[in-house]
Amino acid sequence: MNYKKIIISWILSLLAVIAVVILLFIFYQTFHIHIAIVFTFLFLLLIDALFSVYIFFSRRPIYVKLCWTLIICVFHILGVFVFIVFGSQPFVKQNYWDFKKNLSGWFNYDNRQFSKRLDKVNNEDIRQIYKYNFSVLGSLISMRNNINIIDNSSKLFESSINIIRSAKKFIFIETYILNDGYWWRAIVAELLKKIKENVQIKIMYDWVGSYGKAPKRILSKLKKLGVEVAIFNPRGINMFKSITNYRLHIKSIIVDNEVVLYGGSNISDEYLNISPNYNNFFDMNYLISGEIVNEFYSLFLYHWFNFSDHSSNRQRMRNNEFKNKLKKEMQNYSFLKKNLVTQLIHSSPVFQEKTIEQTLLLLFAKAKSSIRIICPYFILTEKILNALLSVSMCGVKVEIILPAVGDNYNLIVNINRKFYYELLKYGCHIYEFNGFIHSKYIIVDDSIILSGSNNLDFRSLWINFESALLIYDNDLARILISNFDFVKLLSSSINLDGLIKTYKTWSKMHNAFLEIISPLI
Repeated sequence: MNYKKIIISWILSLLAVIAVVILLFIFYQTFHIHIAIVFTFLFLLLIDALFSVYIFFSRRPIYVKLCWTLIICVFHILGVFVFIVFGSQPFVKQNYWDFKKNLSGWFNYDNRQFSKRLDKVNNEDIRQIYKYNFSVLGSLISMRNNINIIDNSSKLFESSINIIRSAKKFIFIETYILNDGYWWRAIVAELLKKIKENVQIKIMYDWVGSYGKAPKRILSKLKKLGVEVAIFNPRGINMFKSITNYRLHIKSIIVDNEVVLYGGSNISDEYLNISPNYNNFFDMNYLISGEIVNEFYSLFLYHWFNFSDHSSNRQRMRNNEFKNKLKKEMQNYSFLKKNLVTQLIHSSPVFQEKTIEQTLLLLFAKAKSSIRIICPYFILTEKILNALLSVSMCGVKVEIILPAVGDNYNLIVNINRKFYYELLKYGCHIYEFNGFIHSKYIIVDDSIILSGSNNLDFRSLWINFESALLIYDNDLARILISNFDFVKLLSSSINLDGLIKTYKTWSKMHNAFLEIISPLI
């Protein structure tokens, strides 16, 4: 994390405000009022021009550059202040070679022979997608895995409790939202039992997602009993820095490096569909065992020691100890006969390459017959939108299911609907689930699946720390297709005529504004 850059940005922002106040005071004391106004206007233009030039030469996507330039040109000094504080990049964006070198200490524990050969994958197009992430991230491509789909709240609750009860060595929990409630209290009850059995427990949550929700009293009690609790991007001064915008969005419970509960569900009662604030809440998760669990284990520790409040110099000195421990904890799953080719991919603002977005583009480009998409947040980048329009025009059947009710109706549903007109015009099929759907998965050609923590929006693809599973398996795809068809039965089909009647002028104005700032939110 580039703390020096953050401190410098704060000093510069303060000096800029002081300089502007002094200069304006001098202008209005020295010159006639009209001349002072002209000088003020020219000064503002100079500041706008300097910062606009700086932004355009920075390493940011063009949409982000345009957003910040517009904010500065409209709000002038206020826009400059906001940019210096919240627009500075807290992480050094590493190039390809530096990033791989940094990751090698965390993920270099496997001989990678299967990853290099991929001899169990008989589809050349799919092999290329796996090889892309192997080349860029060094992500293990494994075949000895079992993945069970958890498609309802009862299974989710039971699975979380059962895997914690099965722990013999350690339990690692990471989540975006940690909210006090029935589910969290049940998990804590099981953790207290495991503390007595000397099971190591680590809990990491994102402070923004858990703001006002994290049960501080319970967490303090767990800490006193020996549980290690880490906050991703810890709050405090971070509330007023650009680092606030970068969040850990991954949700997983890893036990003994043998099993992981992974998917879209945070630890909060609405994900069990028992919160009074939400009705008809639908989500998807996975219970995973096999070689791929090694990757979850490594990624958790990579985030823990580099981006949480356990990333101090004292903690960093222990990195080598844990890196060596990685190899000892890695499990051998040669006894598993199931050949389910799986790869855990991840993306973050630390790396210039947007790996999940690029994987999506490769998947869509390789599609031959069908693309099925379920997700809650649908703010498409231009590349993703153009890819879907292109494949639809080429005869690929594109089906998309989105929520009819969001966690914020006016914001989420209206933003999603912004893309409906163009997608429908190009032959895509869109459905709105009669409730809030939080599932996130994509099925291409009835055989390959991409599913994880990421949504199809700028935040997930460009800003957050995210991960997703790339799975090649006809049987698992068939189960997910059945789930997709079931959700489709509970959804309403959207057509162009109905959309034109319901898409009001206010919604268009609302979305036009959101389109301008969407790369920043």
